[in-house]
Amino acid sequence: MVYADLECLLEKVSNNSNRYQNHVPCSIGFYVKCSYDPTLSFYKSYRGVDCIDWFVKESNQFAED
Repeated sequence: MVYADLECLLEKVSNNSNRYQNHVPCSIGFYVKCSYDPTLSFYKSYRGVDCIDWFVKESNQFAED
């Protein structure tokens, strides 16, 4: 089981009358829970403007291992 959480900053949008805020991802973390062997469970997190790219790379690497 994988649990993930994403945090965003809110930026005001002044040029669009339908929206007034934009969500900008700033950090992400995920926890992998192994029910059969607790030593295989782990947590990783990352902060930065490229956190979505980091999460995709980590997810792909985990899927390949």
